[in-house]
Amino acid sequence: MKRCLFLVVMTAFFAHWMACTEAVIDDGNSDPIPEVVKYDPDVKAIMVTHCEGCHSDEPAAPGGFPLTTYAHVKNWTENENLVDRVNDLAAPMPPGGLMPENERLTIDQWIADGYLEN
Repeated sequence: MKRCLFLVVMTAFFAHWMACTEAVIDDGNSDPIPEVVKYDPDVKAIMVTHCEGCHSDEPAAPGGFPLTTYAHVKNWTENENLVDRVNDLAAPMPPGGLMPENERLTIDQWIADGYLEN
């Protein structure tokens, strides 16, 4: 019985982990990067689309930490490896594959512009 329960729990965890995101292929028809990038109109939408499925405020979120607010995202770009992970071909975030190049460049520009919020 314990073995069966363990298998059910592991299957549910794995299925949830795989459902966090889906691979996105950059088809070259990307929107241009805004001249000045700000969190609310530009970066937040990227986080909602690609990150919040796993990195929500829920205690049991599979990502382990939230990326749901300006402060969270700024912290993870300044002090952790968010930019490295979204550009990592071997272990990308999101796990299903790299997000489109224009979205990765938008995050880079947001950093270069000084982490503007609104």
